[in-house]
Amino acid sequence: MDATDPRPTSANRILETALELFSERGYDGTSVREICEAAHITKPTLYYFYGNKDGVFRALVLGALEEVRHEVELGLAASGPLVERLKLITRGFFVRINAQPKLWRFIQASLWMPSLAQVDDMHHIYVDMCQRIASAMQQAEAAGELQPGPAATRMLVLTGGISEALCNFLIFGAPALTPELADELIDCVVNGWLPRPTP
Repeated sequence: MDATDPRPTSANRILETALELFSERGYDGTSVREICEAAHITKPTLYYFYGNKDGVFRALVLGALEEVRHEVELGLAASGPLVERLKLITRGFFVRINAQPKLWRFIQASLWMPSLAQVDDMHHIYVDMCQRIASAMQQAEAAGELQPGPAATRMLVLTGGISEALCNFLIFGAPALTPELADELIDCVVNGWLPRPTP
């Protein structure tokens, strides 16, 4: 949905319109007819690009999550210590949220919609990203970058900190999702609160 998006204007307009309607009325409260009317397109046009309303949702939400998963993969594959790679990933995530807050607000709200079959798909993408990061943590531990510790608990702390920042930004507008906050979050998670012993 950005300027570099190669999809035709009609396809982008469908996604932009659907996001507006889904955000206002919810997924279940929005019909294909309403999307088509608001986007000034015909139903066959929507069906051509996305198949149905579920396809529109998938292009919006699952598409965004897949892009984040790809960024996580690229960040973990980068060179350097894990702490720096986690900062890179978190900074990139914050940039994405700042660019499309309405989309991420809708994604967050969608997690609480039990009628959506796609929630399982969203969960699988999230679990996959967490497993990749946890695996990188274990590799960093084996390389001596991290002291031994429970990967699952570390993931709870990491994702909890990022999620709390995300939720507060999307609901209240603060804290600002800046590169500095991304770095501070990762430093706090990785380095902890206790003073380091002096040599």
